[in-house]
Amino acid sequence: KFRKSRNVEGAYEATDFFPQMGGSGKWLSFTAAPIRDVQGEIIGAVETLEDVTERIGAEKALRQSEEWARTILNMAQAGIIIIDAETHRILEANSKALELIGQPAKSVITSICNRFICPECMHNAAVGHQCADCVGEGARSVRPVTNAVGARAPRSTPPLVTFVLI
Repeated sequence: KFRKSRNVEGAYEATDFFPQMGGSGKWLSFTAAPIRDVQGEIIGAVETLEDVTERIGAEKALRQSEEWARTILNMAQAGIIIIDAETHRILEANSKALELIGQPAKSVITSICNRFICPECMHNAAVGHQCADCVGEGARSVRPVTNAVGARAPRSTPPLVTFVLI
């Protein structure tokens, strides 16, 4: 149960559960190191103890949460890809997404997303990339400008709203 310390030369470390401590037991982490005299002979030892019960509980809860999320992700019958918003790299893809892409996870995970999602039509844009077909589809789905009574405004009317990217 114990191992050599990575931080203290000649010391040993261990973490263990002590069920008799407290109401429901405690997890303790401890480090023991020898105390030596000027000739190098061991004349004593020093030991430190730390209650790590909360940390162990949080680590366990995190593992369970990750397992739960992974199970839901992989059980979904829809292709799901998780993409880093800043780098556009694929962080995760469920089995259905990999099936639809036709590539193994090792080829997809950490790749730039446009390599697998609409690769033929991605073009550089003022902000990131865009698909020309998708932009055209979006333009067709925009509602025409109307006046206060719902009548279509004439094309010569200046726009009512100006969009600004900051």
